[in-house]
Amino acid sequence: MIKFLFIAAAVFAATHASAQSSLGIQGTTIGIGGIQDEAGDYQSAASVSVDVRVTSFHGLQGDLRFSDTSSGLIGQLGAHLYMTPKPGQKYGVFATLSDVDGSSMTWGALGVEGMLSLGLDTALEARTGLGVADAGGLDFIFAGVSLAHAVNPTLEIEAFLDVAEFDEAAF
Repeated sequence: MIKFLFIAAAVFAATHASAQSSLGIQGTTIGIGGIQDEAGDYQSAASVSVDVRVTSFHGLQGDLRFSDTSSGLIGQLGAHLYMTPKPGQKYGVFATLSDVDGSSMTWGALGVEGMLSLGLDTALEARTGLGVADAGGLDFIFAGVSLAHAVNPTLEIEAFLDVAEFDEAAF
């Protein structure tokens, strides 16, 4: 079964910080926001990312995200190993591990991703990969594309389309 999802999200209070450190930390991003899907369900989310420069063209990004959904609180931990061959271009591999609070549902995903800057305030991102969940041996493949535009330093609007193929329709 293929599931399509289109969501427009406004992320409020997104803060970008830069820091020079002996650890190579290039910046952090903190976000708080809300998303409403096509069925009218609302979820809130909070996230933090830390970007560490490994070489002049390579980096490692760590993510921590919490989403309060109708299915429960979902926690997600992610890691991205990437290259930046030119300014405004970034691509690499990623891994995530997610868990639903109060439930025995845990899943992970691996994949490739890329980002292209379309201007100072706009970015196009794409990702694809595969995942597995511990609930009944569920596995899935997915792909997605997103377009984000910073309206001002504290407001970002994003639209994205995700497609997933699940081996079980009940997920």
